[in-house]
Amino acid sequence: MDEYGFRPRRPDAAAELSNTDQFVDTTNPPGDSEALLRHMLAVSEASCGPDHPEVARALNNLATLLQTTNRFSEAEPLMRRALAIDEAAFGPNHPVVATILGNLAQLLKATNRLAEAEPFMRRAIAINEASFPENHLETAIQLNNLAMLLHAMNRFSEAEPLMRRSLAISEVNFGPNHPEIATRLSNLAGVLQAMNRHSEAEPLIRQALAIDEANDEPQHTRVAVRLINLAQLLQDTNRLSEAEPLIRRAIAIHESLYLVTRQVHEDQRIAVASYLSLLDEMGVTGHEADERVISALREGKHAPSLSPNPRAEEKLNRATRRRLAAQQRHR
Repeated sequence: MDEYGFRPRRPDAAAELSNTDQFVDTTNPPGDSEALLRHMLAVSEASCGPDHPEVARALNNLATLLQTTNRFSEAEPLMRRALAIDEAAFGPNHPVVATILGNLAQLLKATNRLAEAEPFMRRAIAINEASFPENHLETAIQLNNLAMLLHAMNRFSEAEPLMRRSLAISEVNFGPNHPEIATRLSNLAGVLQAMNRHSEAEPLIRQALAIDEANDEPQHTRVAVRLINLAQLLQDTNRLSEAEPLIRRAIAIHESLYLVTRQVHEDQRIAVASYLSLLDEMGVTGHEADERVISALREGKHAPSLSPNPRAEEKLNRATRRRLAAQQRHR
């Protein structure tokens, strides 16, 4: 399911990020980015003092990077220090504070401290609702994140109205056919599925898929995610033959991406595991199941590019089987 992670420190900071911030985010490997961010923090502290909002901004940026590399214990004190600085600088009810609260809540959620994360998210929503006009996008984002947290805590009936409100606000801001709407629809469908309301969830997933197919290339990973979500719903409702071509298409999409990056993405492992589970439920096991997965992988290789040489073909099959075995170990 989709959700937002760390947010820029200022609600409108997407347009305010410095050229250096953009350079760190888009061009540097993590090690180089960390060194640059730590240097920027040191410069901010030296030039502005330890309690200046620019120091909070630098702390937030560094904490964001550390979280992306799963160094949560290092990121948390930086985020808490940024929060304290911004609360002192702007007051406890400023939108900048709401953004840091949301970021800290996401970090706590990532370390499975869900109960600790909830009050930070609720406080962020309250600040945004008091600070912004009705139907502001920042409120929708925080509502979505709180709903996702409640979903993770199995509090589905509480999550649903928040999801629906986030969806409604997003539609006001983006219109009905934006990729962000697909994300909200998919998240709402996930909550409904968790409550076994499959007939309500299915049209939402199909609508999300249609939006992403219209906005993205047909081989986009977002489309693959929607296909897997729909296939899993069909499997849950015992419509196995309808689910299979969707999973096969998702696997082919990820395989076409693998041919470019030469890295097996976690979504591909999930897709293969889902297909093997579906095949097992269909009574297809062993060698036949492997062959079906391999054929789905091969669909992503674009048949004209495959070698007609039988020996080369067998070499390709052996390589694919090795990757399949590696993927199965992650089931």
